[in-house]
Amino acid sequence: MALPRAVRRKARCPPRQPRAPRQLRPRRPRQRRTVPLEHRRPPHCRRLRCRPRTVRRARRRPPARHRPRSLGSRHHRQQLTHRASTPLARAAYDGIVTPRAIFFDLDDTLLDTSGGVQEAWRSTCAAFAPELGIEPARLESAIREQLISFWKDEAAVEHWRTRLHDARRHNVALALLRLQLDPAAAPRIADRYWDEQAARMRLFDDSLETLSRLREAGFRLGLLTNGPAEMQRWKLSRFPIAEHFDVIVIEGEFGHGKPHPRVFEHALEQVGARPAEAWHVGDNLYADIGGARRAGLHATWIHRDRLELTDDAPAIPDRVIAHLAELRAALDLEPAAPANP
Repeated sequence: MALPRAVRRKARCPPRQPRAPRQLRPRRPRQRRTVPLEHRRPPHCRRLRCRPRTVRRARRRPPARHRPRSLGSRHHRQQLTHRASTPLARAAYDGIVTPRAIFFDLDDTLLDTSGGVQEAWRSTCAAFAPELGIEPARLESAIREQLISFWKDEAAVEHWRTRLHDARRHNVALALLRLQLDPAAAPRIADRYWDEQAARMRLFDDSLETLSRLREAGFRLGLLTNGPAEMQRWKLSRFPIAEHFDVIVIEGEFGHGKPHPRVFEHALEQVGARPAEAWHVGDNLYADIGGARRAGLHATWIHRDRLELTDDAPAIPDRVIAHLAELRAALDLEPAAPANP
């Protein structure tokens, strides 16, 4: 009887024995391939089969005090790199490119608002001190201390900027309470002070001349001001400067105030300029300088010989001027001095 084909095949091909583990196998001597002498290369033409590996030294990390500060997220670093990569942007930050647009703050930049504050409070307190039974100097000192303490943290009281009359009445009432006086007189004191201050407001001597020269030179001008819409519009109707501007942005009308970037972005869109092509001039380090630098504009701080740049300043300006004549000189708008005969 014939066996099945599968059985016969298995008989011819016995099962393979399992191999021993690699580490237990006997090592075979390696056979080196010999090359005839006539085919060998001379020693100076031979190559190494593998190039020697270059050992790189690990870069030593600098101490913490020498490391550069972080620039924030990766997206923020890319924005900074892109903004500073163009020649125009680099030159604008160096202050050597003439801008296409120049934006101004209103209060204490073009309009002298704070110059008569001390006299206005002195006159107001002298009028109400006999009624309250207190010395005028003591009443004035208490009100001014309360106002300075209230406006010290500008970021915390931003919502009061569009309600300046209410903020003034609120602070006068707090000052009267500290003096243990009746706060019912606070609204009348605050309104009297506003009348006294408004009567002392005036334009700086170099404001109209600077705006006229910039306009004649072809610059696009903008006015960016914080405060209530009614108050700021009243100032513009009293002083003839609105006609010089291509765009006017008032916090009470626009819905945002400096240092919000939307204020600067809106003004740039209206004048058709890029951030690197615009300068902003203002006196407030927090709102004007901080906001302008955050939006990418060249920030010019004007101090009018009244303010000082302290170590704890909220922002550092790109340019510092005392009066607008220095701005005209930086833009080559000052007439050349006559030559000596």
